[in-house]
Amino acid sequence: MDISTLITNIASIISYFVPGYIFICVRCFIQFRKHPTEELLISSIALSFVFRLIVSLVAALFKANLTENAVVACSILLAIVLAYGISLITCRAWFSWLLLKLKIPRTANSSIWVDVVKPRCTFVILLEDCIVSGKYKYGEENVEKPYIVLEMYKILDKANPQVVKSDYSDDRSKVFMVCTSDIKHIEIAYE
Repeated sequence: MDISTLITNIASIISYFVPGYIFICVRCFIQFRKHPTEELLISSIALSFVFRLIVSLVAALFKANLTENAVVACSILLAIVLAYGISLITCRAWFSWLLLKLKIPRTANSSIWVDVVKPRCTFVILLEDCIVSGKYKYGEENVEKPYIVLEMYKILDKANPQVVKSDYSDDRSKVFMVCTSDIKHIEIAYE
């Protein structure tokens, strides 16, 4: 194949890559995942082929005669819709529950915090010199040493947990941030 033939067919060549690549990008964006670099080209081409096949089958089912540009546009639209839908489904707690019921011992989430932490749950954190008890507000994901942020918290004496060093349980303007690598023990209580 000479260069002029390649340039002439560049739109057709790209159409076998772009829909799959868009699917991967949208899914990674919605699920806050790192963009995959290994086998990206092969995955994009395979996904694009599947999307083009689905569009062609649907067009044949409705006896529609689509142009090449219409097939590419419909494939891209299908990729966006499916990436959005699949991402929303896999981020739900019921999907992780379903995986467990089907004896698939893994989570669809990229972080354990998504599976374990529920809104407004209480954390009791044992640190080197104290105990902190408070409501979970925020936690970092996908980093090597994530931080946890608590609000409405109390700092208790490690030797005698009944002794309150600081009490911010009624003050939402104060937050306590701790790196998970500094935590010795953690307990989570659900309301």
